[in-house]
Amino acid sequence: MFKLAYNSNGFIQYRLEEAIGHLAEIGFEGVEVSLHRDHLDPLYHSDTYLDNIKAALDRSGMKIVALHTGGKNVCSEIDFEPSLISDAKKDRLKRIEFIIKSVELANLLEVPCVTITSGIKPPVISKEEAYKNLYESLDLLFDSVDKYDVDISIENEIGMLIENSDQVNRLIGKYPGQLGATLDIGHLECCKEDICEAISTLGSTIRHMHFEDIKDNIHYHLIPGQGDINFHQVIKDITHSDYNGFCSVELYTHNDSAMDSAKKSFDYLNQIKLDLR
Repeated sequence: MFKLAYNSNGFIQYRLEEAIGHLAEIGFEGVEVSLHRDHLDPLYHSDTYLDNIKAALDRSGMKIVALHTGGKNVCSEIDFEPSLISDAKKDRLKRIEFIIKSVELANLLEVPCVTITSGIKPPVISKEEAYKNLYESLDLLFDSVDKYDVDISIENEIGMLIENSDQVNRLIGKYPGQLGATLDIGHLECCKEDICEAISTLGSTIRHMHFEDIKDNIHYHLIPGQGDINFHQVIKDITHSDYNGFCSVELYTHNDSAMDSAKKSFDYLNQIKLDLR
């Protein structure tokens, strides 16, 4: 049976230690940390700060279930740049180094999964060149992190080179055993995909999942139950699958009501889980 987590990018105005405690009180079993300068930066952190995070996890009984490297401005002031498909190799290397440091941090904190995104295709290169850059970047990345017991999974991200489940599946096929999927069901809805079919097709390659609701296929993250996604069917299918990892609610759009949004999400999703038992 899968477990519920919450993404820290919905609690940006709280210290990470505080967010962990609040989410545990609500009932979540895990937290996904979207790497962020105000929460956790793999390039700049002290041993004391990591000790504080570990202490907060111990107090709450929570665990960090994934580190997400795809935040808007974690590598520069330009959203999502540089990326694994940037035109200049020196820029791609900057993103690769950021992900490597994230994997090292995940290994240190015993986090099982690091999520990556492909990046937005620069207008100055063709799609073929973008894929060439992506393959080159992934080859360099895996050469550096294969020694760690940390899963690397790519998210289907709206507007990026890899944005739908078919693209995710084909990319994973080039890196069997090295690359998995972080499946965002809201992004599937935006692409007008059959969510349950995508879950079935990707199967055991799914390492982590993101939950949010979507209305009218518009990419705006809503509290589960407030959009068009049939969560009863999605959760039923996940429950009957072999997936027993975490599904993280991702509501960076609701930072102004973080506690209320997290509680509504947990109550709604957990009730569906209970109903299906």
